[in-house]
Amino acid sequence: MGAEKGWPFVAETPSPACLAERSWPRVSLVTPSYQQANYLERTILSVLNQGYPDLEYFVMDGGSTDGSVDLIQRYESKLAGWESEPDRGQSHAVNKGWTRATGTYVWWLNADDMLTPGSLFASVRYLEDHPRAGMVYGDLVIMDAQNACRGRHRYEDFAYAKVLQTGQDISQAGALMRRSCIDQIGYLNEKLHLVMDLEYWHRMALAGIEIDHLAEPLALFRVHDETKTQSSPVELVEERHHVARLITKHPRFLAAYRHLEDTVWSSAYAACARNYVKAGAFGKGLRACWRSLLARPAMLFRPAWWYLVFLNGTGLLLGRDRWLRLREKVRAWRRADQQGPIGEPLQ
Repeated sequence: MGAEKGWPFVAETPSPACLAERSWPRVSLVTPSYQQANYLERTILSVLNQGYPDLEYFVMDGGSTDGSVDLIQRYESKLAGWESEPDRGQSHAVNKGWTRATGTYVWWLNADDMLTPGSLFASVRYLEDHPRAGMVYGDLVIMDAQNACRGRHRYEDFAYAKVLQTGQDISQAGALMRRSCIDQIGYLNEKLHLVMDLEYWHRMALAGIEIDHLAEPLALFRVHDETKTQSSPVELVEERHHVARLITKHPRFLAAYRHLEDTVWSSAYAACARNYVKAGAFGKGLRACWRSLLARPAMLFRPAWWYLVFLNGTGLLLGRDRWLRLREKVRAWRRADQQGPIGEPLQ
C-alpha cells in the first residue's frame, strides 16, 4: 500500500473553515461486498479518507474467500461494524447495514466504486441547505478495472415525469438520503439483486420525496466485465420487467401518471434490448426493440432506438464471436482516446 499514490490512498484534509462552517451531522454508509478484494480497499479508503468528522461506516461482506476479510480487518478500528457471512444478496447486505445505522443521512457504496474527495461534505451541505430534499445525487467519473478515468457522466436534474418518459437510470454511487426516507418507504427490495437502486428511486418519487441533483462529480463509478449488471444481463432484463410492473401498479402512478404507462413499458423494453446486446442474445434484442416500438410508436423517431436496432442487427449478422471481437477493438480505441489519471478526471 505504501507505493500507492493519489486518491484514495492520500487522505483528504478538510480545512478548519470547512469543519467550523456548521455542525456536521452523522453520516452512515454501508458497503456490501462479495469477492471484491481487487477493488475493496480503494472503496474503503475513499470513504474513510473523506475526513468527515462524524462518519459511521459498515462493511457487510457476503462470506468472501478472496482475501476480502483480511482487507476489512486491516481497517477494522475505523469501521463502525463489519461482518463476513453468507447473505441473501446485495440488497439484504445493505438492509442489514441500514438497520444498524444511526446517522441523520444514510446510503450505500458498492465495493467496486469510490467516493470523490470531499463528496460527503458536498452532499451533506446540500441537504442541510435544502431541507425539502429527501435525497441528492451527483455526477460520476467513469473508471475502468485498471483505475483509469474514461470520462464524466453528467446527469440532468430530476424530473419524475421525464424519467418515466426517457427511462433515465440514476446510479446509486455518490447519492445520499435522509434517514427519514427509510422510515417513510422502507428498505431495499430484497427480491431485486441488480436494479434495487432503480426501484428505490421510483418508490421515493412516487411517495412524493423530493430528489435533487448536485451538478458535480460525487463518485467514481467502475465499469468492468465482472460487475453484476455486465455479467448478468438476462437476469437484469427480468428485474427491469418486474420494476416496470411495480411502477405501473402503484396507486400514485395510476392517479397521476397513468397516461405514461405505454412510455414506461417502451423504455423498459429498450433497456432490455441494451442488455441483450451485452448477453449476445441479438435475436431477443431485436424482439425487445419491436416490443418497445409497439408500446410507443414514437420510438421510431428516436435515434437511440435505431441505434439499438443497429447493434442487435449487426450482432445477429456477424455472430456472437465476431461481434465480441469487434466490440473489444472499439473499446480499445476508446480507451486509447480517453485515458486520464484518477487524480485528474476528464471534463
